[in-house]
Amino acid sequence: MAGNAAVHWNGTRWSPVYTPHSASKQNGLLGVTCARASECWAAGVLDASGAAGSGQLTDMLRWTGTKWTRVATPNPGGSTESGDNSAVNELDGVACGSPASCWAVGSYWDYSAQTRLSIALHWNGTSWSTG
Repeated sequence: MAGNAAVHWNGTRWSPVYTPHSASKQNGLLGVTCARASECWAAGVLDASGAAGSGQLTDMLRWTGTKWTRVATPNPGGSTESGDNSAVNELDGVACGSPASCWAVGSYWDYSAQTRLSIALHWNGTSWSTG
């Protein structure tokens, strides 16, 4: 996985569009959806190594019709190291029924249970929360 990348189709050709990303090599966008031309979401994973946390965090970008911006999302697997374990969270897809109702899905590693569990996040038009 490399840094985030996005291209935009204008009806004639594809053009690259800047996306926020970390300086890490371990982040990427895995799913995208648009409720309308000026309301799109891209979901993925953000490497937090060297940032405020350690490990992988959920990543959500919002397209406003002119640029992508990062929007805060919950991280059920934690956002920092726990003992010898780093947080492992990932969003794999996102879908919107309207600009005020979107769902994102993925998974996280639960160290206490030693298993991977599902994540479901909901956008209510204002913020993302666990579903």
